[in-house]
Amino acid sequence: MAVHTVLLGASHLAGKPSSYRITAAPPRAFELLRDVALSALIREVAFYYAHRTLHRPQFYARVHKTHHRFTAPFALAAQYATVPEHLFANVLPYVLPGLIFRTHILSYWVFFASQLLDTSMVHSGYDFFGRFAEMHDRHHELSNVNYGVFGLCDWLHGTNKVRKSTRAKE
Repeated sequence: MAVHTVLLGASHLAGKPSSYRITAAPPRAFELLRDVALSALIREVAFYYAHRTLHRPQFYARVHKTHHRFTAPFALAAQYATVPEHLFANVLPYVLPGLIFRTHILSYWVFFASQLLDTSMVHSGYDFFGRFAEMHDRHHELSNVNYGVFGLCDWLHGTNKVRKSTRAKE
């Protein structure tokens, strides 16, 4: 968020138009929901390819291995990364959707907050919605599966892997 604030401030001071729509009126509910959904989809694609790239041998040891030092679920570990990894895999997938769609700034902030919450929940080890924490735990365990945010790109590329459910059948 700090990078985003600095970029917005710099463009304003330079007299350049913002890459986000900033208006006195908030976006309509449909526009906000549409922009958040499209932004989440773009983040899924951008994060999947950035994350998968960081697992290539030439990048893993120098750039991404720091994040994988945590094998047990821990919410704060979500942001534990080197600077190049943080910019490439964390900042870029968050900023890119708003730049592509030129979303309203409020829509962007709702998207940003929801995705940060999701990232913390996934790294917490608790499955609040779906099996996303389990998928991410599996990624930290095996390191070559479940690269994406919510699994769409993993499903398309065959890199999705979740344990068989161990929950008791009701």
